[in-house]
Amino acid sequence: MNGRPPPRNRGAAVPSRHDDTFNGATCVWNSVYDGLTHEQTAMIQQSIRIRTHYRGDTLFNIGDQPTEVLIVFAGRIKAYVLSADGVSFTPALYGPGRVTGLISTLRNVPRMMKVVAVDDVRIGSVSKSDLHRLMISIPVFGENVAKLVAAMAADLIWVINERALLPARERLFNALMSLSHPSSNPIHGQIQVVRGLSQEDLAGIVGVSRTWVNLTLAAMEEDGVIARQRMEIQILDSEKVRTALRE
Repeated sequence: MNGRPPPRNRGAAVPSRHDDTFNGATCVWNSVYDGLTHEQTAMIQQSIRIRTHYRGDTLFNIGDQPTEVLIVFAGRIKAYVLSADGVSFTPALYGPGRVTGLISTLRNVPRMMKVVAVDDVRIGSVSKSDLHRLMISIPVFGENVAKLVAAMAADLIWVINERALLPARERLFNALMSLSHPSSNPIHGQIQVVRGLSQEDLAGIVGVSRTWVNLTLAAMEEDGVIARQRMEIQILDSEKVRTALRE
């Protein structure tokens, strides 16, 4: 006996963000072009206005009136809310292809989350009036937008399920794997790297305190399974990270 309680039976496994079924593939803007003619696709693309935001810029605030839908073409943005005691909940970190502001724009209700640029970002904007006009004039596009909204809602349900059902350490592993990319430095070999996120960002995504994230990452670094630099986490061995977070 090792003195540890037996693992809880949590029922059916909760798919992680690292699974192909939970990587946002059905939540991307390009899905709205399914089944359209070249002319219809061009008409929609002509309605998109491109602009640049820089890291830390606020794209919209809670309570803002919905005037546009935003599409990420490069970089990342985060959508989050703050509790009354100042704790951040980050249900969404969006990369290229993802959409934000669609539901509030379609419902014509004030923004429900604050959206901030995590990196320097290239953003496409479709005005509310253009979106409505195109949905009416191109029925297949309107149907595709409805499917996109349903996919986004399902994605959020998975986030809530994971937050409610998985232990914090497993949520951290899922977050690290979903946010990581192969290192561009050839001397790193198969190392995965998470860049551009603060410990506060990770805490909001995982649903824990910044202190907990700092202590957990420090222990993993001491065990030699990750390495840290400023705004960067190198995952030296993903299986060892998984094991470390399940101990």
